[in-house]
Amino acid sequence: MPLRMTVRKMLPVLSLALLLATTAARAAEQRSGAVESADATQVKVAGKTYAIERETQLVDCDGQRIAPNELKPGTPVDLDIDDDGRLATLRATLVR
Repeated sequence: MPLRMTVRKMLPVLSLALLLATTAARAAEQRSGAVESADATQVKVAGKTYAIERETQLVDCDGQRIAPNELKPGTPVDLDIDDDGRLATLRATLVR
């Protein structure tokens, strides 16, 4: 009986730890800024250039895919950078 009580008490703590670890793994770091320049292979935001790779997701604020040529200087963006420093997701606020 005491072991069952211990597991019940630990379950919420373990669930929270798993949630935090999963969230951290999805986006190691988030950054925001405005596009300074962009082409099919890279985007420059806040003075730093990020490669646009095959795995990179380029989306608008509604989650719809966008093309790199839609990223104009001044476009506000949110970036998710993975643990290796690569651009995982770019969310752009587009005016269409």
